[in-house]
Parts: sequence; C-alpha cells; structure tokens
Amino acid sequence: MLLRVLELWDQAPDPATSKADVLDEAIRAAIAAGENSAAVQLVETALSAEIDPARAGWLIAHRGELRHLLGLPGDLDDLREAARLTPVEHPARATVLNLLANRLLTVPLEEEGRLAAREALDAARAAGEAKAEVIATVNLTYARARAGDLDAQLPHLIDAQATARRIGDQGALLHACRCEADVLQGAGRYAEAAEAARRGLAAATRAGLARTAGPTHAGNLAEALIALGRWDEAAEIVEHALRVTPTPSLRAYLMVPAGTIALARGDLAGAEQAAAHAREVFTRGTAYAQDHLLLVRLEVDLRMAQGRAADAARLVAEALGGGRTSPRYLWPVIDAGASLPVPGLPATAAALPVIGPVQEAHRLACAAATGQPGLWGSVAAAWRALRQPYPQALALLRAAEHAAEAGDRAAASAHLADAAREAGRLRADPLSARIERLARLARIPLAARGGTEPAGEREFGLTPRERDVLRLVADGRTNRQIAEELFISVKTAGAHVSNILAKLGVRSRVQAATAAHRHELI
Repeated sequence: MLLRVLELWDQAPDPATSKADVLDEAIRAAIAAGENSAAVQLVETALSAEIDPARAGWLIAHRGELRHLLGLPGDLDDLREAARLTPVEHPARATVLNLLANRLLTVPLEEEGRLAAREALDAARAAGEAKAEVIATVNLTYARARAGDLDAQLPHLIDAQATARRIGDQGALLHACRCEADVLQGAGRYAEAAEAARRGLAAATRAGLARTAGPTHAGNLAEALIALGRWDEAAEIVEHALRVTPTPSLRAYLMVPAGTIALARGDLAGAEQAAAHAREVFTRGTAYAQDHLLLVRLEVDLRMAQGRAADAARLVAEALGGGRTSPRYLWPVIDAGASLPVPGLPATAAALPVIGPVQEAHRLACAAATGQPGLWGSVAAAWRALRQPYPQALALLRAAEHAAEAGDRAAASAHLADAAREAGRLRADPLSARIERLARLARIPLAARGGTEPAGEREFGLTPRERDVLRLVADGRTNRQIAEELFISVKTAGAHVSNILAKLGVRSRVQAATAAHRHELI
C-alpha cells in the first residue's frame, strides 16, 4: 500500500505528510515483511535526495542490516558510517548504535561491541527512548553473559523481556529471547535454551513476523534440540522455517543444522548440498564467527566422512588463521581437527580460553585425540553431564577402542553397548556401523542394556515430539494451533496426531486426552 502511495505521490493535490516520511514507513514495512531487496531500493531512493546527516545515518544503518540479511558485503562498514553520521543529541542515535553493537558482538569484536552498547545505553537514557534502552541493556547483558557471567546476567535478560512486553515493543522482546537462548546454548543448558527459543518463536508468530524473525529463533531451537538428541523434532523445525522463504543469510544459517543432521544420519549428498549453499552465502558478506565456524565444523566432519582428510585439515588450518578467536565456536573446530596434521593446532588449543562446561568438554576431547587416549572416558562423562548423546556416543566409541587395545574387554563391552544404544536411538547409522565394526573386530557381543526412556515411550512408543503434540491435543488445540505453537506445518501436525491416536489405540482426540491423563503421559 505504501509503495502504491509513492507511485501516486505526484498526483496528490495536497499531501497530508511528506514523501520522506512515507519512504521511511515503506522501508520499515518492507523490512518487517521480509521484502529486503525492495527495502534496499527504497533506502537508495531516499539517500539519493538531499537529506540531513541524522536521516542519512538512520537510512545507512538500515542498509547495513539489510546487507547482512541478504548476505552482501559492506554491512559492518554501513553501520559504522551510520554511527559516525548520526549526531550525538539526535533521538535516533541510540537505535543506530544498538544495531552496530549487535553486529560487532556477533563478529565478534567484543571490546568495540561493548563500547557501542554502553554508548547506546547512555544515548537512550539521555533521549528518553525506552525501547532503545531495553535493547542496549540486552546487548550489554549478552556480552557479559558470554564472557562467563551467565547466572548473574540471566535475571537482567528476563527483566528486559518483561519490560519489552509492558511497553509493547516486539522487537526488543524478540532480541532479548534470542540473546537468552544463545547464551544458554553456549553454556550447555540446552533444555532452557530450547524454552527461550520457543518463547521467541511464539512472540514472532504473534507479531506476524514468523517469516522474518521466526527463522532466527527456529535456528536457535534447532541447535538446542540437536544437542539434546531430538533430531527429528529439530529437522521438522528447520524444514518449516525453510518453507517460509527466509532471507539468504537466515536460509544459510538454517542449512547448517540441516546439514549436520543429514551427515550424522549418513546422507552425505544432503550434507554437501547444505554446506555448499551456506558457504556461498557466508563468504559474500562479513564473516561472523557464529555462522562461519559452525559451517567449518560441518565441512570438516563431512570431508572426513568422504575420506578427504587433507581437505579437512586445510579447512581447520584456515579457520585457525582466520582471526576469528571466539572460543565458543573455535573449540568445536579444534576438536574436529585434533587428530589431523594441522600446523599450530596444539599451540592454539593451549592458548584458547575455556569458558564453561561445553568448551571444557571440547578441550578434553582435543587432549584425548592428541596423545591422552585414557581421557576418552572422561570426555564421554562430560558430554553425558551436558545431555549431549551424539558426542557422548562418539567418545564412548573411542573409549572402547582404547580399552580393547589395552585388553580390558569388560570396559570395551560396556562402552560399546552404551554407544550402540545412543546411536541407535538417534538413527545415526554411520556411527552405528563404526560401533558394530569394532565389536566384530574385538569379538565383543553387543548386548542390549536397560534404557531410561520415559514411561510414555516405554508403554506406547511415543516420541518426545509426540508427547509435546499430545499435551496440546489434551488442551483442545486444533491441528493449525498445534502447528503454530510448535512452528511446524499443519500437515506435519496432523501426521503426529494420527500417529498418536494409533499408538494409544483410540479413535478421537478426546479419547487421546483421556488416555494421556489416565496413563500420566502428560
């Protein structure tokens, strides 16, 4: 509608507003609708006119954000230029600085990002901009939490969400939810991270931003679910997020978890396609550690699965020399390349900080792979404590190899049985094949061991995802409402409901709800 107003502008006899104001509203609407190419064109149109520095700064800041979303170069340069142009006393300065701080912290350029966030907070308070103050507070809190001060900072993130709801700022709410999920994920608190991401998804859906903001929270949720071994659920989330046609950078971001699941389940072609798509987008614009290094980890594992160890080592070496020193995202790459002949890897690992239990688990795995195989049992225990079944099973396999070589058949048998159970539950077929091969070579029978699955799964075969759907069925939700709540398609929700009815041996949703309560499944 706003584009139509601009087309008809010259025919209006006495406009009640200015064309510049309409342009600004059109830019905001295009961004909210995910029409980012159109938004860039509108920004360029606005910049072509004679404008004051404050408005130029506001426009260039949005162009920087759009370039990031489109996977184009120059996004960080635009944001820095916008901060330079926007006058100190102007109300828009806090917003511009918030955009810059968020990008800098993502690179990460920690110190510059913190300085921008602090300046944004001061500018917001001076201008009385409540929304900008919430976002600046979140950015500062986010930076402190990532540095290891998580427990002290989480209450501030929760308070920021409450403030954002009170003042009706969906953007600030979504930003706070995203940051909360991110820092919880980095600390290995995956169940909490998943809940924060679900809150973000729900808020994005309520605001009508499922296409634009939704994929970010879907990616956070998928990462947490992958860590927890809930791969089917993560795959559903990613598949649905990709169907809503996200922007290029978000699509590339989602392709990494999709490729991760595909590789772990033996679909090398799918993993290759996902990695190639993500690399094509990520190498066009600013190289952010979160995007680039997660992709490198996927590519290293993929090259190893393809028998291309030299290519895997080259990827690790490039990552180590790329200046991206985020410990959170560099440790997984070092872990993946620890057994490869990568120059400088031991020195980099020795000098890299270890923040939190996830990074400590990677450090232990690196040490085990580079000369201390007796640590593999400790590595498995570390991943078990973090509730990460896949790396736990990988470590158990390595522990079994070491035990078998040492002649400790009892330990090797126990490790293999545990690894086989986890790999089977995940349907990680390549890992299962490696476990079975070692068992054959060592002449160790793979005896089944007792499981610890929930009652609903033992008695009725319900998966964790089906229990989530059953809770909503018992609440009286329709398939469409279930789909919106879980960020899946209506067709997928219907398939889950049908499976639940069949497994419970009932014919209706009411009977399913009754059975769920009777058998204490929810």
